[in-house]
Amino acid sequence: MNYGETTRKFSFDVANQWLVIWIIESRLDLLQQAYLNLDSLVKINRARLKNQVITQTDLMRTQLLLEQYNLQLINAKKDFRSEIQHLKFFLGTTDSIDVDIKAGIEIISIGNDLDSLYTLAASNRNDIQVAKSNIQVAESNIKLQRALIKPTPELGMIWNPQNNIPYLGFFGTVRLPITDRNQGEREKSKFLQQQAQLNLQATQLQLHTEIQSAFLSYQTEKENIKKYENILNQSQIVLDNVKYSYLRGGTTIIDFLDAQRSWFDTRQLYLNELLNYHQSYIRLLFVTGLINQM
Repeated sequence: MNYGETTRKFSFDVANQWLVIWIIESRLDLLQQAYLNLDSLVKINRARLKNQVITQTDLMRTQLLLEQYNLQLINAKKDFRSEIQHLKFFLGTTDSIDVDIKAGIEIISIGNDLDSLYTLAASNRNDIQVAKSNIQVAESNIKLQRALIKPTPELGMIWNPQNNIPYLGFFGTVRLPITDRNQGEREKSKFLQQQAQLNLQATQLQLHTEIQSAFLSYQTEKENIKKYENILNQSQIVLDNVKYSYLRGGTTIIDFLDAQRSWFDTRQLYLNELLNYHQSYIRLLFVTGLINQM
């Protein structure tokens, strides 16, 4: 495998590993938000219990959800440390690595036309270039083997002193290609050319399949991510309204905790979709060869 292909696959692995860490840290941030929001409510409910505004059960239900968030935080931190070590291994470093989730991930436009993506990949993918280069080598070898059919004359000079008398002579030889016409090497060179051409066709077919699959996946995830904007806003409005109503005695703790879980689950699903979206984008960069230019 040539250096370019090794670099392309290595960049793909590193990018995906970095993305996993980015998502885990985003989940940590979400869990910390949920924990702090619920922790403040637990403190409020303790005071309300003393004033006999709520029951002990209401407080226990709030504390139970808070403890669930705390356990998820512990596991997420463990996963984050583990994945950071994997990324350090990929990069061959022992230095600390910081992933800034606030900065987001830059998406570069690479067009929406499949034909242009095929052309782009054909000029960027090293495996395509290597396959084309192998054909050129095979064609050059065919020309060489054909040239070797023609006999190469040999000329020389003989210096042979005998009985103190110098003799100088010249000779010339030429091979008569009656039985040996370099047939074996010529057939071998033709076979290598056919093999190189078939390899290029197979590589091009694989390229078309990979690009079509990656492009359709990217387009699907791109549309899915847009649908979450309205859902996220609605879940936030519902939680704010239910919390306001609960603190004023207008609804029960069950309604509030249900709204809290819905808010959290919606954002968890959004992060999962965000991961799928960016993974599909990285995959598209990989199959087009653009990942080597990032």
